[in-house]
Amino acid sequence: MASPPVIVNHSVVRAGASTRASAAGLAAYAGTRRGVVIEVSEADGRRLGVDGLAAYAANRTGSTGGLWGADGPVPVAEARRAIAQNGGAVLTTVVTVPNEIAPGAGLDRLDAWQALVRSEWPRLFSEMTGVPESRVEFYAAMHVNGTSHHVHILTVDRKGGWDSLLPRGKMEAARLEISSKAMAPLLREAYIERDLARKAALEAVARIDRGKLDIGLPPNGRIEAAHLRRFHPEASAALREALDRAASDSPALAGALERHRKAVERCADLKCLTGEARDVYVRKAAADLGLRCENAALRVIVPDRTPAREEVPTRRAAPQTGPATERRREAGLTTEARACIPKTRLERLARKAARGRTLEPADLRGCPTADRAFRRAPSAGTALGRAAAMATLVAREATRDARGRDMGDEAGERALRLIAATLRALASGGTGPSSAPALKIANRIERTITR
Repeated sequence: MASPPVIVNHSVVRAGASTRASAAGLAAYAGTRRGVVIEVSEADGRRLGVDGLAAYAANRTGSTGGLWGADGPVPVAEARRAIAQNGGAVLTTVVTVPNEIAPGAGLDRLDAWQALVRSEWPRLFSEMTGVPESRVEFYAAMHVNGTSHHVHILTVDRKGGWDSLLPRGKMEAARLEISSKAMAPLLREAYIERDLARKAALEAVARIDRGKLDIGLPPNGRIEAAHLRRFHPEASAALREALDRAASDSPALAGALERHRKAVERCADLKCLTGEARDVYVRKAAADLGLRCENAALRVIVPDRTPAREEVPTRRAAPQTGPATERRREAGLTTEARACIPKTRLERLARKAARGRTLEPADLRGCPTADRAFRRAPSAGTALGRAAAMATLVAREATRDARGRDMGDEAGERALRLIAATLRALASGGTGPSSAPALKIANRIERTITR
């Protein structure tokens, strides 16, 4: 991997009159800058209730922006006032995930970022600073731009007692922790690939002809690879040499070992390990597989004197298709549209599609998914037309109900689903999701509108 999949940057603004104003201004910058995601996640909707949602929708533009905390949306003015009046330091943190990685990690949706930050960040801040978790206060906002999905986090000690710089070692530990949590879905896939490669390697060793492993072993007693390494190093070295020769003669074993190496390196990349830490991780994984292969070879040579193979529980891969997967993907694309396309253009897009006019690349300018699709296929008119046809009914209904209402209301949400359907079709080359043909999607849309 050319660059880490998660980049974490910290900056500490110490207490003081001159720096306090700039720290308070960061709340407004994070909450209202271009690309901020302004929406109420399902979890926050349950917290706010109907009345709270109405107040949030009515006051969000400019005053509330896209800031949220541990308990729901936070008005920008409230965050600025709290930071300005806090007597301690402010930690500003940016956690960044590239656009091409965010969907696979599930971090193309606001609710996923909120779950990650709310569950992990207070504890990590407490470990870095020594501030009790009960006193940790943070204000965060998610942003989407042409290169990344990222979240800005401003964190303070609620009582103002923390005012110091952060130790480098503790910052690094927090970086690795939140990176691993952020990449958990992709790490699970990498672990599955590693486990499958390990299983294939052990099965290939078990198929090696016994005559190719003719080495001298202790005449009696139980035999294990670790025991040989400690008490019979000559026999252990001979066993490893025999395995190396067998690997050169067995494409299946050599291929499994190579797949395992690549899977381990991907795990290290997804964990954001660098330098010596990465080398140690890769070496330990290689040593573990080597020891397992030696035990597998000993079972071939002297099956009655070696322990039975230990079965490792098999991880289950997350489903790649299906309604739930498609809903999560569409939610991520809706978030992208809301963050990257100005409100006036979103409304114009809905009216344009409702009149049956073809969408143009300029209409989706600024959306990373559309930009990537257009770079791959500059003449994307066909895919764009197909996407518009799939969602025209939604757009027509949205325009009929909108009539100047806010894009966060029901009609606006339907228009955003139009954009998400368009982006999804573009991302799949204009064919729509594999689990539902275009006609099926159109019928589902029509039934939804009829109800």
